[in-house]
Amino acid sequence: SHAEDGRRRNYLTLIDLDQPVLHPRAIETQFFGHGLAFDPTNGNRAVLFEKHGPGCCELDLAGGKVLRTVPTTPERQFYGHGAFTANGRLLLATETVVGDGSKRGVIVVRDGRTLRPLGTFPSYGEAPHDCRLIDDGRTLVVTNGGGTDASGHVPNVAYIDVATRKLKERVPFDTGRVNAGHLALSRVGDLVVVSAPRDGLDLKAPDVHGAISFRRAGASGPLKTMHNSLIKRMRAETLSVAIHERLGIAAATSPAGNLVSFWDVKTGKLMSTLETFAQPRGISVSLDGSVFALTWGAGASLALIDTKTLQPVPGGSLKRAWISGSHVYFHPVKRT
Repeated sequence: SHAEDGRRRNYLTLIDLDQPVLHPRAIETQFFGHGLAFDPTNGNRAVLFEKHGPGCCELDLAGGKVLRTVPTTPERQFYGHGAFTANGRLLLATETVVGDGSKRGVIVVRDGRTLRPLGTFPSYGEAPHDCRLIDDGRTLVVTNGGGTDASGHVPNVAYIDVATRKLKERVPFDTGRVNAGHLALSRVGDLVVVSAPRDGLDLKAPDVHGAISFRRAGASGPLKTMHNSLIKRMRAETLSVAIHERLGIAAATSPAGNLVSFWDVKTGKLMSTLETFAQPRGISVSLDGSVFALTWGAGASLALIDTKTLQPVPGGSLKRAWISGSHVYFHPVKRT
């Protein structure tokens, strides 16, 4: 949001969904935050990362304040995401070497309590972004954007053994025209990745657009990128993705196309679309699985979508929720 003095201010917004009247509560931060990593041993503690920048901080969600900033080295940038190990002892985060222009991807390991760096290992690609821990924390799954189209580096999803820091599998895409972005994984291992066009491509060209790619659990070979008449309307990028486990639905947002799309996780088949919301951005599934939460519009509003009908919940909207970033999260916070 913009203050009266004209200075841009950045906030992490929290909304208590258990209250009869929903009021956004804001924590001011010194950078535009992108992804959150929640401490599994303390529901009130999280770490917020900047995308493509030096910003990172530790947050007290219940107290509504920044506890401390977390620096990186001058030659690296935070690239948007991180994850705590299951016991909370380590924090793993995607960073990129930008000082030499290589965009070499690294996973930085920090002490989960002090957040001091303990070491690094490769992301096994360039320009890494999203990351998730699976297999009870034994495997880190990372999307590597791949750098520019002219770099010769290709996008991939890397599965990395956390204990040995060795590559277990590098999953390519069936196209080199995507900049691998956000990922969603089902409990059994179905993988969905949404992407922007590859850096260096002409965004005005009709065949340059966002993408959504699937690989079913247990399958081999590359991620399969969908091609149908809808895909061309995913202009600029496909931004956020969430999987509804029980119903087997992947929901994705395409802000520039004013489009929310719903896909069958197993087959990659398009199920339905919503074009009700301008500039849809973040999407996630509620803890009880009854709704998708969607943030949208220039006014940063919040809408709830019924997961069974895939239609907006009547009355389930909050104007000016002040959530304008790429992500919206459901997270239990212990009240103090």
